[in-house]
Amino acid sequence: MSNLKLNEKKDDLKKKSEKPFRGDEITVDDILLDIFSQRAQSTFLEDEKVLYAEDYFADNDIDIKQIDSFDLIYRLAPFNYLLDQLIQRCVEEIKKTKNAITLINFGIGKGKLEELLLNSLEKEDQARVNIIGIDIDDSSLKIAQSCIEKKSKKSSFYSISSPIERMTNKEWVQIKQWAKNSLVIAVSVLSLHHIKKQHDRLRALCNIHFWLKPQKFLLLEADTDHFTHDYNQRIINCRHHFGAVFNIISKQHEFGIYTLEEMQILCRFFFRREMEDILNIDEDARLEKHQPIDVWKRMIKDAGFSLHDAPSKKPKISFFDIHHNLGIYTSHDGVGVLGLIEASGTSGIIPLQQIHICKDKKIEKKSMIDLSKNECESILIQEKIAMDFSGIL
Repeated sequence: MSNLKLNEKKDDLKKKSEKPFRGDEITVDDILLDIFSQRAQSTFLEDEKVLYAEDYFADNDIDIKQIDSFDLIYRLAPFNYLLDQLIQRCVEEIKKTKNAITLINFGIGKGKLEELLLNSLEKEDQARVNIIGIDIDDSSLKIAQSCIEKKSKKSSFYSISSPIERMTNKEWVQIKQWAKNSLVIAVSVLSLHHIKKQHDRLRALCNIHFWLKPQKFLLLEADTDHFTHDYNQRIINCRHHFGAVFNIISKQHEFGIYTLEEMQILCRFFFRREMEDILNIDEDARLEKHQPIDVWKRMIKDAGFSLHDAPSKKPKISFFDIHHNLGIYTSHDGVGVLGLIEASGTSGIIPLQQIHICKDKKIEKKSMIDLSKNECESILIQEKIAMDFSGIL
């Protein structure tokens, strides 16, 4: 959807809001009260089509795609900062070599990251970069392809329309073939938390490592726990996390970075929809299952990657705090917001691609990608990933 069409929907959004728009006084508690009211009236969505069908991309009443309103997130201070850090690391890796580069984006969306990356490269470097996009939305993949072709006519673009956890071995082999004889950089931005089960997340990370052995793997995700089955704790985590996000947006509005209408789109539509998913969708169907950055780090390490830490400069005007610990963490008033993890798949410290499974008192050597659900769960429990998995997997 174009910015013009998005603007045309703003008035509709204000009219359809359950509460009158009150300028910058948009609070998480307002939205939580509306969500609990919906829950009491049993008006929330219940089926699994929320992510894998058009219902996820277009609201039935307002007709604004979630993925289109996501464009406003690129100005959200911590996201903008971490995305810039991610792009810088890609550029540094590309400039280290004269070889061909394959950038693989799991959750490419409309190719905004690729557009920013290509803008950061000289033309001769652009020509060496081929891009593979993985996404569940065919229309977004087409937009991404068009965007990339306009930026660099010499770059090749390939795509697969599938959730990463449902990709077949044939599709992984195809990606490996596309990336043949090139240095691989793999990235994922606010996408992998949509994988519903922990064993599927571990398997997806292991597939990335096993098939691609990326020189660099960069993961940008929210730093909070909306995965927990404890509903009361999920409410608390949701309130704290989005409260911090809303405060940052409010401060950015004071600096003229967001208009009142854009705040309305973000807070009363985009983030409200995420909160509804976290608190009102059935456990088996909900998708916004964010987990702490420390948990992602442990899973990435268990998948065979080696973690790296790189210093980053704090922006001149900051609306958030930054700290480093094998990753970049952003927070607001002590509450985690987003984090960036940098890893390499070429020299993993704890490779799980070949592990020994004790079965019927016999030691059996198996590939990680061929493990059963129960075997994945056993590994996760044995490794004691920074959270209680009992009743979660």
